[in-house]
Amino acid sequence: MRFSKRQKVWIVILALALVGLVVDRAFLGSGATSSRAIAAVRAEPPRTVLRRPPTPAPTANQQPLAPQETLSTKLELLSESHDVELTDAVDAFCPSEVWMEQYRAQVDPDSQLSPAEKFIRDHKLKAVIVRDNANTAVVDHFHLYIGHELDGFTLVSVGAGGAVFEGGDSQRVILKLKEGFGQ
Repeated sequence: MRFSKRQKVWIVILALALVGLVVDRAFLGSGATSSRAIAAVRAEPPRTVLRRPPTPAPTANQQPLAPQETLSTKLELLSESHDVELTDAVDAFCPSEVWMEQYRAQVDPDSQLSPAEKFIRDHKLKAVIVRDNANTAVVDHFHLYIGHELDGFTLVSVGAGGAVFEGGDSQRVILKLKEGFGQ
């Protein structure tokens, strides 16, 4: 009878398991706990827990014990001995400014826009009113006269097709009416 390679591997594994069982039973113990061992364990007196004696209160002629040095106390002493100012220490858990700029750019896409681009994106010109004495513009739901301010931009002129706003740093923004409105 010939055995395959797989059958030979299983025979070797079973033989090793059998050898281990024999060694365990013959040399390491019978596996069953004897009644004498159980009786010996039960006969042991219970172990006592060691406790420190209470520290007596200091008497009149005795100095109180010095408080234990804490980590913060040791660090303060170390900083004083090396002339290190603790307020100058950098927070090791604070992320780098480079990382924070990348994070802010991902979280707040508005940080990449100029104030003029934000103004154009956020506001829509709804109507213009051109009169001899006062030109006005309706932006979103605000009725604005020339000189009025909206989000940091001042209305400087109103024409038939749109309104011109001027912001800080002389930024000019032109809001136009949609094609076919007011013309």
